Amino acid sequence: MRQVSLLIGRQSYSMKTSLSDDEIKDAQDIVNDIMHDKGLASEQEIRLALACMVLANRLAVASRRLDRIISQGDGAREEETGDKGPTMEGENS
Repeated sequence: MRQVSLLIGRQSYSMKTSLSDDEIKDAQDIVNDIMHDKGLASEQEIRLALACMVLANRLAVASRRLDRIISQGDGAREEETGDKGPTMEGENS
């Protein structure tokens, strides 16, 4: 574990992590993209809360897609995930 400082919005946050520099950069880039969205409110705490919601939603969508892929042999359908992502060849819609 090492101590790192991340700039999110206008605030710097110090935290301990075992993530590599590349992993930290990837995560910071995603958060910064969300934080700089012109549609978000200007207050830092509100922007962080909205960023967390966006990231949680992206994680939930990815999780549903993975569950669908894993259970594909068990007849998983698009309706079970609420996701209209790409389908695999040979999958019945």
